[in-house]
Amino acid sequence: MDTDAVSGNDGGHQSVHTAIPVAASSPDLGYASSHKTHQFPKHDSVKLNAHNFPLWKQQLLLILEGYGLYEFVLGTIQVPPQSVLDSNVSTLQYSLYSQKKGQLTIQEYLAKIQGQCDTLLAAGNGISEQEHVSVILASLPVEYESIRIVASTMNVSLDHLTEMLIDCEARQQDIISDMSLQANIAHHTESNGSRGKQFDNNSRSSSTSSR
Repeated sequence: MDTDAVSGNDGGHQSVHTAIPVAASSPDLGYASSHKTHQFPKHDSVKLNAHNFPLWKQQLLLILEGYGLYEFVLGTIQVPPQSVLDSNVSTLQYSLYSQKKGQLTIQEYLAKIQGQCDTLLAAGNGISEQEHVSVILASLPVEYESIRIVASTMNVSLDHLTEMLIDCEARQQDIISDMSLQANIAHHTESNGSRGKQFDNNSRSSSTSSR
């Protein structure tokens, strides 16, 4: 409400020169599609006190009607949302919830999900830590099924889940290394055995020929 000049203050009244936009329709007929601003002559602006509520209310309703805010105050018109979920945010959310570990290491996988969560947060649509944990668990391969079961029954933190996954990956790498070592030993043993048999056969053939 624009105020040009203020004169003396007498109790609950203040003399002001005010410009108020007046709606073309009354508040009972809905939100006005157009407004005209009228310059009112100097009048008393009523300040609410214990004795002047009816007069103050009348003044307030006039202002609300003039600015087209009456139905917002009554709640008959829905207030617009504070933020709008645009297509870019929807794309980011889809990318996050459809993430797969694939051939990524645990560190790479967690870093990728963290990056997407940070991007969503910057867009004003961050997710909770527990939802972050759920996204990680949902995209794990079968090798981590035991961790998924444990973490799903316990309210684990993101840091705790990270430690569990890194430890599980390290154990899996140890198992793979042991299996590779055993396979190499078996291969060398088999190769040495084959060469020994071939040597024996050659020796026997040479001995028979000399006779």
